Amino acid sequence: MKNIVLFLVLWVVWPLYPQATDRMITGRVTDVWETPIADVNIVVKGTERGVQTNEEGKFSVNADTGEVLVFSAVGYGNVEIEILNIDEVFKIILSPKTTKLKEVVIEQNKRKTQKDLMEEYPTNKNLIKTSFGMLDKERSSTALEIIDGDNLLAAGPDFLTSLKNYHFNMRVVRPPFADDVTVYLRDFAYGSISHDSLGFGKPKAIFDVDGFVQETAPTYLSGADIDRVAILERNAAVNRYGPRGVGGVIVINTKGKNEMDELGYGKKYSSSDVRNNMNKLFDEANYVPAIPEYMEVFGAVSSEEKAMELFQKIKGDHMEDSYFSMDMAYYFRERWKDEKVANTILKEVHERFSQNMPALRGLAYRYAMLGKHDKALEVFLEVLEKDPLSAQSYCDVARAYAERMNPKKTTKVYEDYQVLRTKEGIPFDAYRTDLFMTTDSYGYVPSNKTGPNLEKISQAMGGETSATRIALSWNNPDVTIGFQLESPDSSFKTWEIKSHKDEMDRGYASTQFFLNDALEGEWLLNLLYYESGDKAPTYLRITSFFDYGLPTQRVETRVLKLTQEYDGNGLVKINTFTGGLGK
Repeated sequence: MKNIVLFLVLWVVWPLYPQATDRMITGRVTDVWETPIADVNIVVKGTERGVQTNEEGKFSVNADTGEVLVFSAVGYGNVEIEILNIDEVFKIILSPKTTKLKEVVIEQNKRKTQKDLMEEYPTNKNLIKTSFGMLDKERSSTALEIIDGDNLLAAGPDFLTSLKNYHFNMRVVRPPFADDVTVYLRDFAYGSISHDSLGFGKPKAIFDVDGFVQETAPTYLSGADIDRVAILERNAAVNRYGPRGVGGVIVINTKGKNEMDELGYGKKYSSSDVRNNMNKLFDEANYVPAIPEYMEVFGAVSSEEKAMELFQKIKGDHMEDSYFSMDMAYYFRERWKDEKVANTILKEVHERFSQNMPALRGLAYRYAMLGKHDKALEVFLEVLEKDPLSAQSYCDVARAYAERMNPKKTTKVYEDYQVLRTKEGIPFDAYRTDLFMTTDSYGYVPSNKTGPNLEKISQAMGGETSATRIALSWNNPDVTIGFQLESPDSSFKTWEIKSHKDEMDRGYASTQFFLNDALEGEWLLNLLYYESGDKAPTYLRITSFFDYGLPTQRVETRVLKLTQEYDGNGLVKINTFTGGLGK
């Protein structure tokens, strides 16, 4: 009798508990012309169950009577269907999403500045602030989704629960299935919790909160704290955030008073300003080195006085890093227009790193790019005195004299180097190991009456000389580095050094390329790889000679900072048609 009563109680109570259905709903999704639509997101509303259609537009999903299926796809309007009959095979038709246009008036298109976009931000919901500046959804060349924070309902432990409703492929993995709350945006198969479906091994999304990029999810935020959210994926994320954006980026602008809201051009200096100013020599190139962590903190500084306080506070942690000081000198010069402070910092670099040859060469590069050629020559002469067996020391001094239009001393430096080599028992070899020195000397002696013997050099180089020469040198010889030159017809030429034996014997930290005159157009100089034993950056100097060896010869020089964090290959473009860099 007791068993019968217990059975009846369980039979009555059991349906009151939610169950995961094992019923399968099937169907097919097409457009109005009955063309199958692949990759349609199908979610059981109010749950995390979902699938996507295959190439034939077919789908199967676990659902039960009374539940609602939500169908969505890019370019189509959403459709919601309540399940009334489990056995029904659903035929879903999605209609293209259209926008009714009012009268169109064509006006001249003037590109808006970041300042213009900042002023529009409070009223223009198509704008989002990032650590790299403002993004405009209307002008974006890639898919950009912006969600109004007022639409994020107060559901679940944080805003991510509500945000999932706006991105059907989004998966939030929480402890104990992960150490921290982790978000995945790409290539997710909904279903039972498993090692694969949790996304382990897949790239996770990162977060840009009020201009500060972080890997951990900002679960301290609720929907009420957020003004707007943007979700960037694929190229939109990688183009701006580099390799760390491969899993996508969730950009969040909060309603509170924060660094981005306080930006106010002329008040604040954002991370994007730091990046743009420190690397603006290559605005037209693909090279975007990583911003050092120590520079990130200066993005929110509102005055030079506070910047100096911060600099004095942290510089003790970077006493052995010459690149820190040179970056800071550039920061104070470009951001605050304070030449006195910048020059003082560079002077301290000269004094503190007087026995560090790579640091002194890097300092001289900086002086040269600032147009302070006398200071650059002073430092290069000091390096030559302290490192007299290095071929690079002579190259740098000769180049400094040439930039000061002193061809006699330029020639004398190269002659001294040849004499030194012979005295040391290492004969000067103009057409092999010392070929760079030979060609460099010809390029920098405009008063040479006989002119460079291009025919002889061309013969030694296998016919590779031309009217355009690209000379590369770097301040730290103790690196492994490789370059690739890509021609307009997509052929390649490479140069690399993985062993320092020959370089250290001869003391060179240089190489060169001659561009084929028959292939006019845009060439691309690529970085194949870069590694430094002490993980330090390296300054790379790129000098282009147009009409090389002729009376009309023009020289253009650029300097950029190589870092191991750079994951890409484009350094600078060379246009042989226009005769210029970076266009």
